Amino acid sequence: MSIWLALPFLLAAGPAVRDGGAVLRASCSADAETTGRLDAGVALQIRFAFSGDIGTCYKVTSNGQTGYLLATEITGLESYEQARVQASDRDLPQMLRAEVSRLQQQIGGLGGDDKPP
Repeated sequence: MSIWLALPFLLAAGPAVRDGGAVLRASCSADAETTGRLDAGVALQIRFAFSGDIGTCYKVTSNGQTGYLLATEITGLESYEQARVQASDRDLPQMLRAEVSRLQQQIGGLGGDDKPP
């Protein structure tokens, strides 16, 4: 019975380091300096992601270490991607919303809660 109780937690696991562990990098490039190493299964907090010349790269934090990992070094990215897709501008910090509004006004006369004509 304890296996069934643990199953939802295993299925809902967030991003973690894949089997074999991974090397943290100072940036997202093939020749980036190594800043640390994370063991397999270690939970990750993803800060952001972007695509570069070596593939999709994630800035992560784990156990007090921060650096970059490739998508191929991470398991459980589904929960991150789902949250990213479902995020709204209400989740952005106020400063970013203000900047978006300013740019909208500058390029198209829209701002804040204004709707396009």
